[in-house]
Amino acid sequence: MDNSVVLSVGDEYHLRSGKDRIVYAGMPSEKVYSIVQRKRNFVPYAAWGYAWNLFYPKE
Repeated sequence: MDNSVVLSVGDEYHLRSGKDRIVYAGMPSEKVYSIVQRKRNFVPYAAWGYAWNLFYPKE
């Protein structure tokens, strides 16, 4: 079974478990792409939440 997801820069995808979401952040170089993992949604009037940038080699 193929569970592939295709994202454009800025697109968000909710992972199946928990509150995790990923956002495609583009390619900082030809051989590396970047994904941001967020643990919580950011509430408009709150300044809390967790997110970090993950870098993956293209090959």
